[in-house]
Amino acid sequence: MFADAPHLLKLLRNYVLDEGVRLPGGGLVNKDLMTDVLGIDGDKEFKMLPKLGVKSHIEVKGQARQKVRPAAQLLSSSVATALEMFHPEKKEEADFIRLCDSVFDVLNGHSPGDAKPLKRGLGHADSPQLQVLADFEQLIQTMQIGTRTTLLPFQQGFLMSIKSVRGLMEDSKSRYGPGTYILPGKVNQDI
Repeated sequence: MFADAPHLLKLLRNYVLDEGVRLPGGGLVNKDLMTDVLGIDGDKEFKMLPKLGVKSHIEVKGQARQKVRPAAQLLSSSVATALEMFHPEKKEEADFIRLCDSVFDVLNGHSPGDAKPLKRGLGHADSPQLQVLADFEQLIQTMQIGTRTTLLPFQQGFLMSIKSVRGLMEDSKSRYGPGTYILPGKVNQDI
């Protein structure tokens, strides 16, 4: 059973903005932090995050919350890098954002020849994709949404998808041999 990875990412973004995510080490990723990161560029001519804006990525309402691209851009490696550069004390938060980007790449991989290695086929036992899945699985179980103490359905969806990806990979390799790989983006997308 696979949950739709883009939908999970949008839900994660929504919870970050609406309630905040408390990380295991005490860090907090919320609307204030994201607004601060996007404010780094200000009115500069050369911007670190030229595609991102407060109105289009943080103050999202109604149908705008259904768009995948702004959610993926907000929880991206570029935002993590900007946060690390301008707020080095926010390492845990930057690592969280980077891990969100990485797990989305793994769960949404479509091509074995993709330029981003994490989006390539998943099949080798020592692949970096498996480490990303393991790291995110641990994080999703230990992070806290707002003041809640139980896992929300989207967190359970991530866990279910991670378990399913691993199972599908193991099953495919046992049936078709060691050179087999899977493209998780092909099994979790709405057509």
